[in-house]
Amino acid sequence: MESLIQDAKQLIIDYGEKVAQQKLDEMLDSLCEDAIITIPNSLPLEGKAAIREFYETNFRKGNYHFKLEFTDEKEVAELVFINGLMDKNFTSAEDRSKTTYDFFFILKKENDVLKIFQMRVV
Repeated sequence: MESLIQDAKQLIIDYGEKVAQQKLDEMLDSLCEDAIITIPNSLPLEGKAAIREFYETNFRKGNYHFKLEFTDEKEVAELVFINGLMDKNFTSAEDRSKTTYDFFFILKKENDVLKIFQMRVV
């Protein structure tokens, strides 16, 4: 059980690094086909096509960097639930901002590979 939770945390860290590096295809490989991402000021993004479109648009706006702190985790059946705090730093030619959010991830195995099923940032 502990190993799956540690794998889930590492997957979340790697996902954030791929977003920061704007490695879209590698980032999408971390997601289930039916992934759902909910972020502030946006409709829920459902499925990889919608998620790809969102990030393609937002990667053009600037650079993102994340610092994550995990606060709670548990494994139930074949799902892993991870909660925590995220500091998001955004930098563009016109803007620089830092925002703190709570995050919630649900991860599950898809074809025996652990992937992100749901991500909610509030």
